[in-house]
Amino acid sequence: MRSRISVLFARVVLFFKLKPVYYTFLGLVFSSFYFIAMYYKLLIPALLLLLLSGLMDVLDGLSARLVYTPTRFGAFIDSVVDRMEDSLYVIGLLFISLNDLLVLVALALTLIIPYMSARARSVGLSVDKETSVMERSDRIIFLTIILLTYIVVPNIIVCNYMLTTYILLAVYNLSYNTVSYWRIIITRLE
Repeated sequence: MRSRISVLFARVVLFFKLKPVYYTFLGLVFSSFYFIAMYYKLLIPALLLLLLSGLMDVLDGLSARLVYTPTRFGAFIDSVVDRMEDSLYVIGLLFISLNDLLVLVALALTLIIPYMSARARSVGLSVDKETSVMERSDRIIFLTIILLTYIVVPNIIVCNYMLTTYILLAVYNLSYNTVSYWRIIITRLE
């Protein structure tokens, strides 16, 4: 199933042949409209915009790999825009009255996870995304599930518990990555 979806996305990218930066900025536009829709409590449009923004993130990476040669500048812009989008996604949860402190902690963790990976790469550590949880796609899916749950069962307590689970998984991710990076450092020192 997953490979069929990958093939479908690859066909879309190859058909349109847009530069990755177009997908990146289109994702930012969708996430900005998501934020506005959340502000006005237009939850179904917000959900669709969140999904479209996440889709653009997939397509920009595929476009860079399949149609164009990835560049350092493109990776930089993509990373910066991803952090902007992540912030809009999480802060948007405030508009459906989820617990302010939980939202702020989720925001901090959402921004720390990719920063930690970027710092690890910058000092020459290998970063294995395949084995950790709560990477960007996982976070977008989890936030989508929280929003969808709120639409179907508008129960703030349930959504706050889901956000707490999001936070716990993010803390697990940070702990896992810290131990992994520490092992790599220790191995290199021996």
